[in-house]
Amino acid sequence: TAAQIRASARAEDPTLEARFQRLQTEIGLDAETADLLTADHALADVFDGALATYAAPASVAKWVINVLTGFLAGNTASSLTFAGGELGTIAQWVDDGTLSTTAGKEVLEVLVKEGGTALAVVDARGLRQLSDEGALAAIVDQVLSDNPGQVAAYKGGKTGLLGFFVGRVMAASKGKANPQMAKSLLQGRLDAE
Repeated sequence: TAAQIRASARAEDPTLEARFQRLQTEIGLDAETADLLTADHALADVFDGALATYAAPASVAKWVINVLTGFLAGNTASSLTFAGGELGTIAQWVDDGTLSTTAGKEVLEVLVKEGGTALAVVDARGLRQLSDEGALAAIVDQVLSDNPGQVAAYKGGKTGLLGFFVGRVMAASKGKANPQMAKSLLQGRLDAE
């Protein structure tokens, strides 16, 4: 199995075994996560580089294991043409709301295929999430005024329409609105009136 192959690689390479142990004792990751991150030195290097940029081990590990390895498509991390810090930047931007998870995955996929920097990809593709409350409030107000029937139905007890309104805000912002912020603003407007 893959786990046996990784264990065997660590048995033959004391420095890889030391990295495996360090991820558990110093970083605090569980053995399964540490095992996956020390499949080889290149993958461990990506994790370490990402962690140096964004000190959130669980979040960074999730991006390396669940997203990056999927984009490698049979290649190893040694084939990557970007620094691990770029992955740390993506994880941080998704966690702080600068990027949606979907946009973060898109940025990482471009980096895997083409290299470069997260910032360059985000700027070139216009992927920053709209989290400016003033700008988002204007979109929310427009959506509510454009849909008076649904507003009346919501106030009449059909609170499931909140998803409809969030969808309209997302469409009006071309997918850039921070969905949690949009939902919060919508609820505030709908419940206040």
